[in-house]
Amino acid sequence: MNKIKDLDYTDCTFKVDNAPKESDIWDAMRDFELEVYSPFTAEGLDSVLQREDITAHITVATLDTMLWQNKLEQQKSFTSPHIRITSPFSTLEKKVVIIDYDIPVSNVIKIMMDTLILSTIISLLLILCLIWQISTIFKQNRLDKMRNDFVSTMIHELKRPIATLKMCVSGLNNQRMLENSETRNEILSDSRDALDSLSAYFTKLRDITFNKVEQIPLNATRFSLRDMLEDVIAKTHLPSYKSVDIKIIPDDDVTIKADFIHLSNIMSNLIENSIKYSSDNVEIDIDYRIADNIATISVTDNGFGISAKDISRIFDKYYRVTSHNDVPGMGLGLTYIKMLVEAHNGTINVSSKPGQGSTFTITIPQA
Repeated sequence: MNKIKDLDYTDCTFKVDNAPKESDIWDAMRDFELEVYSPFTAEGLDSVLQREDITAHITVATLDTMLWQNKLEQQKSFTSPHIRITSPFSTLEKKVVIIDYDIPVSNVIKIMMDTLILSTIISLLLILCLIWQISTIFKQNRLDKMRNDFVSTMIHELKRPIATLKMCVSGLNNQRMLENSETRNEILSDSRDALDSLSAYFTKLRDITFNKVEQIPLNATRFSLRDMLEDVIAKTHLPSYKSVDIKIIPDDDVTIKADFIHLSNIMSNLIENSIKYSSDNVEIDIDYRIADNIATISVTDNGFGISAKDISRIFDKYYRVTSHNDVPGMGLGLTYIKMLVEAHNGTINVSSKPGQGSTFTITIPQA
């Protein structure tokens, strides 16, 4: 209430021009009367605060203007929070008491503990969600790349036997070619080889879908290991821009008991990998022996080699050596080989040095 009033009390006159309301003026008169008969002292307030275990700095001051309500000022600091309370005890005389209190950090933490715990939990959840979301995005990108690589590789693998079959079918329409028994037999042989390649490829796709090696069907028979290797080498696609020399080291032949198709796929994959991960001049040596009812076959090349940190992971599904990401592939070849070897109750090991080539050795029990 902005109204000027002159109050006379024991020869005291006060000019009041900023009272919020008229009743505040009468309250201020009572405070003044109390101050006359019982003056306020900082020591008295300090003793009251001490009983409550509150240590504060108390100052009695006179302002330039009348203060009608308590005034609270906060210094928000996590390390040294501070509050100042300015309270009028004789408004008409413009007298106030100023209390400066440094809040102990432990008390602040205690008061804010629930909020801090909740904030920490929410922050951790948000961080975990963000990490999970980023991981999901990377996985989706990786799956997209794997899918595209799989489709490209599958199309590339299927094109060769299909192209061969198309040529053979076209040859069957030529009566003059069919009249030549040698040409006819060659066409039929190429057709069988192309169909065998398609069958082997679809078998490989089927086997990769199995989660356990025990699920892979085996048709173990006895056959000539050397003849099988020569057949695999003859069917191996050799890039025109590379010089490839594949040697079978032993002169003698051995009879091995295994699944012919699966073992052919194992050797075909190992040879193709040796060619793929080598420079323009490729040398591959194939060695084998049977001792103590264990057949051991090794494939050695002069390729790029594999680092020690990659050797422990090259048989993992979809894993690819980072230094050769430019070479097309899906990271399934060695996984497939290991599955087939383990389906024969065998083992596969690799020794390699970067820049010096690699040796893959498989063992298959013959008992």
